[in-house]
Amino acid sequence: MFSRLRARLNKQWFDHRCGEITLTPPVVCEPESPVVFLTQIYHRDVVMFLFAAKSLAQHLRPRSFVVVDDGLTGEDLALLTYHLSNVRFVQPSEVGLGPCPSEGTWERLLAIMDIVGDSYVIHLDADTLTIRQPTEVLDAVSKNQSFTLGTSRGQSITPLKESASLAERFRRRADAQIRAERAFARYPGRERLKYVRGSSSFTGFARGQFTRTEAETFSKNMAELIGESAWRGLGRASEQIACNFLIANAPDARVLPLERYPTFEGRTGIVNDAAFVHFVGTHRFKRGLYVRLGRRLIRRLKKA
Repeated sequence: MFSRLRARLNKQWFDHRCGEITLTPPVVCEPESPVVFLTQIYHRDVVMFLFAAKSLAQHLRPRSFVVVDDGLTGEDLALLTYHLSNVRFVQPSEVGLGPCPSEGTWERLLAIMDIVGDSYVIHLDADTLTIRQPTEVLDAVSKNQSFTLGTSRGQSITPLKESASLAERFRRRADAQIRAERAFARYPGRERLKYVRGSSSFTGFARGQFTRTEAETFSKNMAELIGESAWRGLGRASEQIACNFLIANAPDARVLPLERYPTFEGRTGIVNDAAFVHFVGTHRFKRGLYVRLGRRLIRRLKKA
């Protein structure tokens, strides 16, 4: 109960200190840009997403935004329409999940699959912030290469069989993702496939390199390997695993370096050389860093 109260108070403090993001100029979209920013958000994350979107758009102008509406109010829709300039809202029911799990965030991944044929799609979580020029991302976009955030246990793309062996070493853990990754040892075509234990919070899907069929086939294969109920019971982890698999098997895909694209876990020094930070919920408001960086972005946008 105390942790929930603290989280609510922290969010209220953030909204109070950083609500001025709604007074900054809208994103300027570029009609000739190959890039579309996509997110799946609900009411509570609208203000946070404006920080994520505007901080990245300073360095990489999108052609447009796609927002998977996970419970937005009319006021939210109006606010996002104004600040994102060129935005299309998609209802989860419009996406159509096919054989993929209804639990978790498969709507956003399949929405990406539906538009990546003619656009470079960047998935952007609301709890992210670009604080310096993301050189590696700009380079990946210019070369039409896919990317994902690295993690402590996923800093390179590896053969699928090697990923299964690594998961086997952690078999005693209760981590649902590890249990699923162990099944890669039996995945069809494993000898030629790859995987990366990245984070789908910030991912780039290169134009023309993915199809919905690939995502659906992966989901069906995993359901057969570990059981339909077990696969669906993974929740968000199943979509994370699918995203990792799809990115890893894209041509010339890259993992963003951890020192430049870290996940904030309470140590402020970790962002000294960072271009982009994922402020994961557990640690987001520790030491006031997220709020300070948010206020800095507001000042920069108002000057511009």
